[in-house]
Amino acid sequence: MKAGVCLFLESFSLDKDEYILIQQISKLKKLMKRMNSEFTKFCKSNEFDSKLALSLCSTSSDIGGLMSQFYDMGKVEVLSLGCDDLLNVINSIPPLYNSRMLYMYNSKDNLILTAMRDSTIINEEELVMHCRKILDDYPRDNVEYGKNIQDIFKNIIFMNNEDHEEFKTFNSMDKIDGGFENFHKSITDFSFLLYNYEVIPGDSAQNLKNMDSALIYTVCEEGGGKSGRKAGELNRDFIIDKVKYTDINCEFHYKLLYEDGQNRKGKRYSGNRIYFGFFNKIDGQPPRIAISHIGKHL
Repeated sequence: MKAGVCLFLESFSLDKDEYILIQQISKLKKLMKRMNSEFTKFCKSNEFDSKLALSLCSTSSDIGGLMSQFYDMGKVEVLSLGCDDLLNVINSIPPLYNSRMLYMYNSKDNLILTAMRDSTIINEEELVMHCRKILDDYPRDNVEYGKNIQDIFKNIIFMNNEDHEEFKTFNSMDKIDGGFENFHKSITDFSFLLYNYEVIPGDSAQNLKNMDSALIYTVCEEGGGKSGRKAGELNRDFIIDKVKYTDINCEFHYKLLYEDGQNRKGKRYSGNRIYFGFFNKIDGQPPRIAISHIGKHL
């Protein structure tokens, strides 16, 4: 199960000044550039284009320019549904079509046209919250899950370094003691926190303290095991936009101590970890969190 964000004529202020409409299209383009992926598709009905052209003919003198703005947004999937049928799906419980949960996109914050507020998405933050819920409600194997969290949590850097002799990927979730399927919600909780967390530059201690207080399990730096490791043993290389950044300290970790929903009630697991580091090597960009490993204790 994945997500679909659906465009309607009512998603935009077609009756307003062209400047307002262009701003709304620009906002949507930014969202699509960030979030359009295998997990999240942007969609429209098979009537959208023709109805858009008719609407612009009656309201704008620059129909060609505005139509080109819509066509330049990026890839939008055309569904085999008319506008009314598509809205009916979105208002259904669950809003399911072609293995996707569908939501209405709206660039007008003060106007909700769906039967329920949760069926409308107005920004990236709301979209990510819906995607998180889909991950929780519809389990999948660790390979698909590993791809999906990279599609959803765009503020996190995930290690993917196929050229490295040993440390090629963050995804070792198949090695989780007790089974990945019993810990996926806790991994999603942690990823969601990192997505929203604003890293304090140069203060790993305070960052760890803040994260630890926000989560049910322990977030910490390397403890007693550090003395038994070689210097830099948990450092990792990350590839970002085809540029390699070497020796990122990823000793910090989140302990997956109990199966989902079993905090301090079920079996305690001491060997499952999410390792991460604080990445601040790109000029002009704020520091981010880089995940190097999800799996067994290293």
